[in-house]
Amino acid sequence: MSNDDHERRDGGQRENEAADERDHLADAQPHGGANRRPAGRQQPSVTDLLSEQATQNYAKTVAGVMAAVGVGIGVMVILLGSFGGSELGASLSTQQYKLGLTNTALGVAPYVGFAVAAGAGLLVGFSLGEQRRATVAAAAGSLVGAVLLFLLAEIIASTQVSQLSVDYGQALVNAVLMGVGTAIAGGAGAYFGDELA
Repeated sequence: MSNDDHERRDGGQRENEAADERDHLADAQPHGGANRRPAGRQQPSVTDLLSEQATQNYAKTVAGVMAAVGVGIGVMVILLGSFGGSELGASLSTQQYKLGLTNTALGVAPYVGFAVAAGAGLLVGFSLGEQRRATVAAAAGSLVGAVLLFLLAEIIASTQVSQLSVDYGQALVNAVLMGVGTAIAGGAGAYFGDELA
């Protein structure tokens, strides 16, 4: 065999090794398009993803932050109801003032939940590094977190108004319904957060 044949064979072998290395690096990429599965490989189901520790950790973090926000809203109403007053000069009774605070806090809580879920979803998508897993983690955490946020805010804030009686069954239904919308915001945040990664 001539030197030219050896050189051609060695050159072809080096090209094959370089192609194998590129494929290996593409499979190992943590973010973006390089992390998409080949069409023939089946993706894990949502329940499979939710049973994984990493997914659970991210979901618990999102839910925990949202629950803390709900407690914060409730405590804010208690503090303002106990030590605050109307700064607009209107002559409101103490109960009217507290009822206004409670209604305002409960009316704003769903929108606060959307904002927190979308922001947390962006962070999950940016840091988890796999779009489907991040979307599931953020959506699940946002759903649970929104239910906790709304219920905790309502239960704590309603203690300020003595004539209020909370229908906890209806409150739970409302919290779940708002949680579904919030889960969409959280999942979308994670989906697009992964696109930025």
